Formats: sequence, C-alpha cells, structure tokens
Amino acid sequence: FGLFSQVIMESNPFGMTYRTPLSNLNWADLFAAELHCDIEDNACLLNASVSSVLKAQSDTVWVPWPVTKTTYLPWQPVIDGKYLTDQPLNLIEAGKTAPGVRVIIGTNRNESYSMVLGPFHNPLSSLEYQASMDLIFKDNATQVLDLYPPIPDGDNREMISQISTDFYFACPSLRAVKAISTNNQDDDDGVARSYVFVYSPLGDAFNSGKCMNKTCHGAEIVFVFHSQGFLGSPFANVDEVNLSWDMMNMWADFAHQKPNFNETWPVYTTEDPSVLLIEMNTTSSVSYRERQCQFWAEY
Repeated sequence: FGLFSQVIMESNPFGMTYRTPLSNLNWADLFAAELHCDIEDNACLLNASVSSVLKAQSDTVWVPWPVTKTTYLPWQPVIDGKYLTDQPLNLIEAGKTAPGVRVIIGTNRNESYSMVLGPFHNPLSSLEYQASMDLIFKDNATQVLDLYPPIPDGDNREMISQISTDFYFACPSLRAVKAISTNNQDDDDGVARSYVFVYSPLGDAFNSGKCMNKTCHGAEIVFVFHSQGFLGSPFANVDEVNLSWDMMNMWADFAHQKPNFNETWPVYTTEDPSVLLIEMNTTSSVSYRERQCQFWAEY
C-alpha cells in the first residue's frame, strides 16, 4: 500500500501456523475454564487478574513440537479470511506480497535453545532422545536421527533445540527469502537478503545465563540497538562493541539504501542463495542447513 519500501524481519517463527476462529474455540474453552469463567462471560474474563491470566495462559499452551505446531503462541494472529487470508508463508510463496519491497529476513543459530530448557529441566540422554524421536516422528524418526544424530555422552537437549530451530525458524525463513527472490526476479537490484546471527555473546544477561556459548532467540537485539548496557552489564570486550557498531551500520545502510550496501550484504537468488553469517569475521554461505531444510520442506 505504499506505506513502506524496506522490511527487516528478525527471528520470525514462520514455521508456526496460525489458527482460524473455529479452531481457536477449543483453546478459548480451555483458557476460560482455567479462569473459572464461561467462554461467553465477558465480565468474568475481563475481571480476571493479571496473575491469573498469565497462569491460565501458561497452563493452556503446550510445548511446541513439529507435530503440534499451532500450540505454542498463546496470543497470535487469526486467519479470519479478511485481514489474514492464509498462513503468511503460504501467501509469500504464492507471490501475494508488495512488489519491489526490499526485504532482509534472518534468524539466530540457536533460536530454540532457551525455549527447550523450559520443559526439559534436566539433561537428556542419548536413549531418551532417541525414544523421544520415535514417539514424535514415528515412521520418520530414522530420517530425523540421521540428520540430527544423538550425542552419545552429552546433553541431547542440544539436538532437540536444533530440530526446533530448523523447523520453526531457520528453514521456513529461508523458504520465505527464496520465494520473495523468485517472485521479484525481474528486479535488477534484487529485493531479498538473508542472515544468520552465529556469534555467541560472552555475556548472557538477556537469557539469565541459559544461553552461554549459544546464539539464542533475541541474542542479536543488543547488538542491533547497541543496548547491552540497559540489561545491567556492558559488552564483554571491544570486539563485541565493534560488532554492534558493524551491525548497526549494516541495518542503517539498508534502511537508507546506501550504494555500498550490496558490497557487504549479498542478494539472495536461486542461482546464488547467499546467507550472511554474522559474527566477528562475517562471511557468507550458499548452503546453510541445506539438507535439513530440504527434509523439512518435504515433511
């Protein structure tokens, strides 16, 4: 509608599927019951305390798995047939996006790690992990274990978080970038770009220590906005400060359409599907999670 010409989308879980008003009814019933209200009793629902709403929300929403991918976001857009007519990824792949709008879509390397630690409080053995894969993926478990093999003597929550990251974040985001690129292939300057933030911050104030040596959901925010100090501690060293300045400059150059932007951030095309890997020494990759994403695209 001419309201914007560029978009940066960070860590959007494109793999989550939104519900329709009809499919929301069961969730609404469960939520109202947790509040001891009838679903039609607006007065009761509106008088519920914040703490009781948060508890009901927590008790209603279940752990996200690829087999129950509509259950994780407690408050989400609704496919009502008017304002949102289909799943966003379906619309993007059908070419129903504003033409010519420049887009950057990116994710973090370990998006789901801190989320997996919530339901899995204790380390997961190799046997427990394999049993979980059999339970969740059934006939596809062998293929999943081939792509995400168990850690024999380690904590296999790592592998579950990688599956979740690929399924909900990394792979569907790359599908969106590819579709936007394909649908705008006549644009000489290219409209689609992608990144993965792979640097693991030395401090982890954002995730209360859960993500040391990881690049969890939200890890890029303090670098993009140079806001680490607002979380109670400065960047760990001058290298992190410089990385933050680099990322701010990259984001700003994109916003202002600086002429040198294409030199630092390659355009994503089907012939050259470059993904920028942002770290201390930023590089690009043309095959990021290729095998895994091919599997999930056909799953």
